[in-house]
Amino acid sequence: MNISYAGRFRCAVQDGRGRVVEETGWIKNLVLDQGLKYLGNGAGAEIGEFATLYIGVGQKAVAATDTALQTRIGADVYGAATAGNPTHSVNYDPLKPQYITRQQVVTRFGPFQSSQNLTEVGLGAGVGGDYFLLTRALIRDATGTPTVLTVRKGGYLTLTYELVQVWDTAPATYQVQAQVKGTPTAVNVTTKLCDVGTLSYQTLNTQVTRFFADAEAFAGDIGNTIADHPGGERRAITTPKGRWQFDEATLTSTATISIQGITFADGIKALRLPTTRGIWQVGLTTAAGKGVVLQAENVFEVVLSIRHARYEGAL
Repeated sequence: MNISYAGRFRCAVQDGRGRVVEETGWIKNLVLDQGLKYLGNGAGAEIGEFATLYIGVGQKAVAATDTALQTRIGADVYGAATAGNPTHSVNYDPLKPQYITRQQVVTRFGPFQSSQNLTEVGLGAGVGGDYFLLTRALIRDATGTPTVLTVRKGGYLTLTYELVQVWDTAPATYQVQAQVKGTPTAVNVTTKLCDVGTLSYQTLNTQVTRFFADAEAFAGDIGNTIADHPGGERRAITTPKGRWQFDEATLTSTATISIQGITFADGIKALRLPTTRGIWQVGLTTAAGKGVVLQAENVFEVVLSIRHARYEGAL
């Protein structure tokens, strides 16, 4: 299962009277390695949300391994930072295999205490007396060339940041061999998103990848769209779930669910797996149209993997 992330920003420079004197178009940025790793396992910081914008005057080329702006400036330089209300929107076309959310964060910096030639921006969050950076970018002109954005003393900068999350809604199908009542049986598996969860996503969900409720087994089939959940009788899977493991090389969060002591007349045909990275459903059917039938002593294990990546498509 795949989730991708991307971001872009735009700047507007105002004079002391609030009149716009220079604007940029949308500029795409880079989601940093440490940002993707945080989204996968939350290591290195305890963050409520990514909603703080940072500005600087460094000109070093952006690299995925960056952990901070090269030369960040603070309130002693830009005066105050006034955050607007975050907004969010959803783009979902059932004919396309993507569910996209967009979160915008707007901050007005100023009045500047001295003139500054701004060159870099980032999105992150404060951590104690320091900060954690999710993304970094250089300010660029219309041709994509790094440039300088000058804010005069007494002037203001309005920075609008849009963060994009993309869920892959296309079903993944494969086949596994399982011992069903002692008989080797081919089980057809279908996995897909059935909900993005209950959070508003006004800012990027920064919870560690984990289960937020019991997984459930169903007697009916999986739903057809992300608004549909599996049908039929259902039962909570209360057996212990495996601890989430994070592979930094593949940026993948993985957990194992063990199912025991649950059965329906035609077996378990679907699972519902509620995670902080979306609610996923898994269909389980044999060639005979049955589900997985478990005897009392049987244990059926399901491994759930969520891969975090940069979104390279058009924004």
